[in-house]
Amino acid sequence: MEEEKIEISCIGSAYIQPILDLYSKISKEKFDRKSIIRTSFMENGYSVSVVALTAFCIESFTNKLKYHKKRDTDSTLDFLKKEYPQYKELYENLNELITLRNAIAHNHIWKISYKVDELYNEKDIEKTLLDGYGKGAFNEVVDKKEKVTKKLRLRIIPTRIGVPEAKAAISILHQFSNFLDKEGFKLISNWYFEYDGDNKKLKEIVEIIKREGN
Repeated sequence: MEEEKIEISCIGSAYIQPILDLYSKISKEKFDRKSIIRTSFMENGYSVSVVALTAFCIESFTNKLKYHKKRDTDSTLDFLKKEYPQYKELYENLNELITLRNAIAHNHIWKISYKVDELYNEKDIEKTLLDGYGKGAFNEVVDKKEKVTKKLRLRIIPTRIGVPEAKAAISILHQFSNFLDKEGFKLISNWYFEYDGDNKKLKEIVEIIKREGN
């Protein structure tokens, strides 16, 4: 006798191991951070990838929640704010993460002018976001003077993003996993992922990442 089964597809789980693999590539590197206007290609490239994939991952899992709650017309942030208002801190952190992801995905263009002294130190730096970029949530969550998000202090200029932003993204993913657990959806916390030569749950990996000094 045939048995009919239904599966609700969700790509979110597939992102997590690549996110951790990318982060592990830069977690122990000693980067030359002399420049204060840009991050090295390696640190920047891997870090923006971690940030973007983490946002995609969380949005994917949220879409599955939206299906179960029959609220598939809301955006990720609108859904979480309306359906789970008690998780204000998670919402605020996700708002900053997704704003950063959008700056990466839409390649926000900044004009950066500066001078270089005889020791090649950068000084008299001016940073201007070109017209047409930075609308909507950007204006709510970004400290325009410091060029970082207001709460988590994530650097908002795409070419300045580095390990601190990648580490923050993974921390938010863990926070989101804890939220899923509390709401009865163990979609992340029960899985094992390879990190640092061993298989571990996300909460264990996050503790390791917190102790890494990069």
